[in-house]
Amino acid sequence: MNFMVAQIILALYYLRPQDWVPGMSGWNIMKPVTLLGIIALFNRPAGLDVRNLFRNPVDWAMLLYGGYIVLSSDSVFDTLKAFYPFIVYFLLTSQGLANESELAHYLKLWAILLLILAGLAVASLFGFDLTGGLPMTEIQKGRLSLGTYMHSNPNALGHSVAAAIPLVYVFWFSRQPIGSRIFAVLACWLVYFCIEKTESRGSFVVCAAAMILSFSFGKPKIVQAFVVALALITGGSLVAIMPRMAGGLRSDEGVQGRMLAWEQARTSMQTNRFGAGYEKFTAYIRWREGRFVHIIPKATHGSYIKIGADLGYPGLFFYLLIFAACLRTMTLRIPSSEGDVLRKARDALFLSLAMAAFSGWMIDRAYHLEFFLLAGAISVYHRLLAQQSEQEILSSTPSDAPPEDGAIAEPILAAAPLTAFGPGLAPHIVLPEAQTKDRVRPFWNRLGLPEIAAAAAFTYTTVFVWERILSSFLW
Repeated sequence: MNFMVAQIILALYYLRPQDWVPGMSGWNIMKPVTLLGIIALFNRPAGLDVRNLFRNPVDWAMLLYGGYIVLSSDSVFDTLKAFYPFIVYFLLTSQGLANESELAHYLKLWAILLLILAGLAVASLFGFDLTGGLPMTEIQKGRLSLGTYMHSNPNALGHSVAAAIPLVYVFWFSRQPIGSRIFAVLACWLVYFCIEKTESRGSFVVCAAAMILSFSFGKPKIVQAFVVALALITGGSLVAIMPRMAGGLRSDEGVQGRMLAWEQARTSMQTNRFGAGYEKFTAYIRWREGRFVHIIPKATHGSYIKIGADLGYPGLFFYLLIFAACLRTMTLRIPSSEGDVLRKARDALFLSLAMAAFSGWMIDRAYHLEFFLLAGAISVYHRLLAQQSEQEILSSTPSDAPPEDGAIAEPILAAAPLTAFGPGLAPHIVLPEAQTKDRVRPFWNRLGLPEIAAAAAFTYTTVFVWERILSSFLW
């Protein structure tokens, strides 16, 4: 039941049938599904142990992030009411996937849902407009959109479907039979065609990054160097032919408006170290139209920018602490077999995390559900690694049976070492070498100095890059 609920939440988030399916308009279908998921957690055969809800570094990083958002707010109750659903969905994901098979199926479903989004959008161009997206496409001056709340904007649609590329590569192309590879190529072509019709420059960049990461990830160094060199050589030409690039970025009104929003967000961050408050920052720009001047709100178009303006330096640090914990989980221990289900899940999660980090510079997804679902899936991966480590420790523990030659390995008594308070009062026990040399250490399971240092470095780098971009376009 828990696994089914996690899948339903993912599907409802992306497809949003209440926005376009006849008879479902106005339904808040997520509430009963969420309630069902909570009931399923309590009705598990082993019951619900509250201590298991926050058990690994990803869990704790998420709890610290949510705790800071709520406790630093001027209105704690209102902020808790607005933010707690994200923590609930994170827990329903992290607790809902029980094994590596369910994790892999969950990520495959994620890819399929993104392909369905791309298919629905492209189909609308050929007369099969199931979501009612054509009016939105016309409003966006011909840029492809869907008739759903989340993807009525072409930039949002493009960035969402671009995330399908690494998932498709891992599960249907890498080390797969020819039939599966043909499907993967067609799926990636569908994604590219959809992004092309959105005319979203950021989505083009993310799509290119996804292809570079996918085709170089896990490959020999010489292959990675060739792919990166090819991208650098051809990158300039490809940027020149991207949509809406006739006058260059510096003269583009949309880019200039975005930079003005970034500058206001940076000012907000400098003025108030703790930010303007959860979902309280809004940038406003002056727009001259003939003799009239309009003051219009402008989106930040960047997750890091939005969080920095809303939550200040500490909020940005805690947000990036989640990335640091996820990154260490992905890199600290890698399953050895490349064809292993857990290894494929790890590769898909790693590439998706990299895509989310890269996309965060071009679109605001700071408080969107997919970030919390991705972190929940990585938490599941961490739990599975910890379980493997526990099993290895148990299997490496020497049995009580004597060796085959009949000799019993007894502990060796050695003199206690000298301490600051003089020699020890009793001998200490030294286990035989056979009992210690192959001992397996428990898997890392707590936030520590490496993650904190990494999050601090990420925060510094983010602010530095933010200011460098502003200096290139405005200052």
